[in-house]
Amino acid sequence: MTEFLPLPLLRARTEPGWTALVPQGETLRAAHLLPAAAGRPARLAWHWQGPWGEQEAVRSASLAALHKAHGGRTRRVWVLERGHYQIVPTEAPPDVPREEWKDALRWQLKGQLDFSAEDAALDLLILPGDQNQRRQTQLLAVLAPKHRLRELAAQADAQRQGLEAIDIPETALRNLSARLEPENRAQALLSFGSGQGSLVITQGGELLMFRQIELAAEALAHEDDARRDAALDRAALEVQRTLDNFDRMFSHLSLARVLVAPGPGMAGLVGHLGRLVTVQVEALDVQAMLDLSAAPELQGAEAARWLLALGAALRE
Repeated sequence: MTEFLPLPLLRARTEPGWTALVPQGETLRAAHLLPAAAGRPARLAWHWQGPWGEQEAVRSASLAALHKAHGGRTRRVWVLERGHYQIVPTEAPPDVPREEWKDALRWQLKGQLDFSAEDAALDLLILPGDQNQRRQTQLLAVLAPKHRLRELAAQADAQRQGLEAIDIPETALRNLSARLEPENRAQALLSFGSGQGSLVITQGGELLMFRQIELAAEALAHEDDARRDAALDRAALEVQRTLDNFDRMFSHLSLARVLVAPGPGMAGLVGHLGRLVTVQVEALDVQAMLDLSAAPELQGAEAARWLLALGAALRE
């Protein structure tokens, strides 16, 4: 994504790559990736986590602790929490120049927002279309309240964590999926690493579709067989619905596979989905796309908690 709002000017920096800051409930996670080079994958330089929450004092203290631990000058991207933004699928306004799409859509989408359109920062993701069909350009409009973003940027800047970009979980997961896409084919990535489910479908490095699944990851590994099976069925149903929608909307594209990110209960989900959908279902191997040798503890299920930070830090 591009920037949601005017942020501080680029600072002189000594470290290449991006630092991603990701609040997840009561925890703030940060990770810095060094970019890929000379045929080697992007490499994790460091990762850090600290307390988070609603109290401003806790947030400020955590950001200050992050600066003390990793105070190097880097480009920083903040990933918004679910509920702090909205994604609205829409079409490009007809007969409106591209440079005026945002202004036109701000008012067109007014009745679909949970916050004031006048206070909405807006960014657009343009979906690739079928060149053989004449139809309006399909878009994903991403909106968030400007006042909340300004407060966030000011708080980070006050603790010497000045931000250069704002991102969302769906595009962080897109960055991960894009690293493993089969050539000229679409791919789905399913993750429950944030405690709730997120499914994205990408092709050519672009986000085509998304689905937010209101299901706790713990339910997929519940010790009670009946509750676990019910959670698996619900997750599978959400995936099937998304794949059906994909087939209808993007009939000109071929979906190669569904990747399932690591986490508790995910091995069972891979097997369950594999019996219900018509495409290949595989476990995501984070090591196949990133060099995590600096953090051997981020293996297997533990990597699930860091997927959003790693994906956002893959920002180009």
